[in-house]
Amino acid sequence: GITKGTIYKLMDIFEFPSSYAVSDICVAWLESDIAEWKSLGPKNFNFLYGEQLKAAKAQTDKAA
Repeated sequence: GITKGTIYKLMDIFEFPSSYAVSDICVAWLESDIAEWKSLGPKNFNFLYGEQLKAAKAQTDKAA
């Protein structure tokens, strides 16, 4: 498997799907996002979704 630290490092460089807050201390991922990531691999995931994830993160950061 992948360690929690590796997941968050990959998320930081947009090579892993974004998580969703379930509570103040718990996050989850959509099963379909993980299936897509597994089929593409990190680099291809970034190629296809990286710009979209960057834009969403920028929007979230701006709202905070």
